Amino acid sequence: DQPRSRGLGDVYKRQGWESDGLVTASILLPSGTYPGPEEINTFNRLTSERLSSLPGVASVSMSHRLPFFGLSRSRNFLVEGMDRPEPGHEPAAMFNGTSPDYFATVSTSLLAGRTFQETDSRNAPPVFIINESMARGLFGNENPIGRRLAPVGTDSPQWGEVIGVVADVKSIFPESTPVTFQLYVPFAQEAIPGIELAVRSAGPDPANLIDGIRDVISKMDPDLPVSRLQ
Repeated sequence: DQPRSRGLGDVYKRQGWESDGLVTASILLPSGTYPGPEEINTFNRLTSERLSSLPGVASVSMSHRLPFFGLSRSRNFLVEGMDRPEPGHEPAAMFNGTSPDYFATVSTSLLAGRTFQETDSRNAPPVFIINESMARGLFGNENPIGRRLAPVGTDSPQWGEVIGVVADVKSIFPESTPVTFQLYVPFAQEAIPGIELAVRSAGPDPANLIDGIRDVISKMDPDLPVSRLQ
């Protein structure tokens, strides 16, 4: 498919992401071949390495969702050091699982702290990145880096550290709700079989990458379907 015009790219950048220069695709890993997090994470790592080595590729990311249509799942959280709300009234955030190069690939700006690294692995301590609205809404003028959050729903809180703050992401749809709290976790720490792939082109025409991307994934797993490669 043809990439979007440059004029629209400037508009979308103000949404917290940049669509120009991207090739995207959806992958669903079958449970028979990829039964758990270890197999999913291995697929992501090897596929990212091979796609990154293609000529003309600037960066590669894997994520639960891409930002263009907004994040679609929410989760309630506890904030360490704050009074615990009544059950069901905890702060809620839309969330996404992302690989280390996600923010660079979709062009969501890092405002403070750091992005995810390969060392934020499945067995590493939990870490989070939050958006600017969540940082401001929960912590006001205080520095959110180093504060700890825990998802609701476990007998004892599983605390994770806030390591970064990124720009708010807005949906492409003008009728969508205002920007809410948005939270990111490392894909490796919450591996799921449904993967959204994004590849940023270093050249002027990202469509030139499509055949190479299809070839890499076919060599990784000849039986794996790739949908919406565009």
